[in-house]
Formats: sequence, structure tokens, C-alpha cells
Amino acid sequence: LDPQRVMRAQVCNPGGSTNGALAESRDQGASWSKRFDRPGTTPVRVVGGQGLLPERFFLLLRQENSQHGLLVRSDDDGTTWNETTQPWSADDLTPEVEQIRFGIPEMDPRVPDRLYIGVNFERSRNTPPGVRTFLFSRVLVSDDAGLTWRDIGFGRENVITSLKLGVDGQNLYVATANAIWRLPLGGS
Repeated sequence: LDPQRVMRAQVCNPGGSTNGALAESRDQGASWSKRFDRPGTTPVRVVGGQGLLPERFFLLLRQENSQHGLLVRSDDDGTTWNETTQPWSADDLTPEVEQIRFGIPEMDPRVPDRLYIGVNFERSRNTPPGVRTFLFSRVLVSDDAGLTWRDIGFGRENVITSLKLGVDGQNLYVATANAIWRLPLGGS
């Protein structure tokens, strides 16, 4: 890891304009340059940049005119970015699912092609009062850098907010709105 390097979501400039860029500094924040800038998106979280493939990053984005998040990947230290296969493609969705929101993803630094992500499925925000918008959540894993996804058997009736791989790589910790769950990975 380069201690001089910092990345941030640059979403508001002086004067109140919004640009939604991912910015990077290689001098602890003294100067900044854009690494990702796509109109209509806002960076939420970047993961990667460490382990066996330090030039790989995944960037979670919020799309302004969509009810779904977007996940992109860079294999060249953030110079170029490509969309992954959307994680919800692994699930058969019911017609009532109108919004798909991601929790913070987690990359395995020892297995650079492996990425975990929590996916939350919701009804429309225009749901009548008293009807819960949240439907269900899933934890999905990709073992091929986002090309394909599979459900790893964790689904709850709580919103998944983030994931963290245990230091030994044997457990995945799943933070939800109400608890933290330990999910044994079985030596994967």
C-alpha cells in the first residue's frame, strides 16, 4: 500500500455544483486528479488496491436516474473502468422488486478475483404508508472478478449495510441494520 495515496468521492464543488467523480491524491491530499467521472453517477465506495493484485479496484456507484446501483472494475490501477455483470442477475426477482441497493462490497486480497457484495431488494419508494419497502437481502460472491455471481446462502429480513472478510479468510462478517452476523466460508 502506498501511504501517500488517498481516494475520495468528490461530489460537491465550491458553489454547490455536483460532479460525482472519484478523485485520487498521490501526495496525501495536497493535489487531486479525477480517476472516474461518469455523468449521472456518484461514487459510493471503492475497494481493492491491495493484496496479490494491487492494481485491481471495484467501484460501487449510485445512478441518479435509476433504482439500481452499478458496480465497475478497473484492472489497471484506476485508469480504465468496465461494468461488471450486475450481481442481482444471480437471483430470480419477483415483480414487486423495483429497487436494488448494494451494501458495501468486500474484496479478498488473497484471491483478487473474489468479491462479496450484499444486495438489498426493495419495493418502490412510493409504497403506501405502513407497508415495508424492504423485501429481502442476499450475500453474493463472484470468483471471476464480477463476471458471474452466486448466492452463498445468507439472506435475512434486514438491510445489509456492509461486509468484512475476517483476517484469516475463513469468515465473512455481515453488518445489517440490526446485527452483525458471522458467516463461515468453509475454507473457500
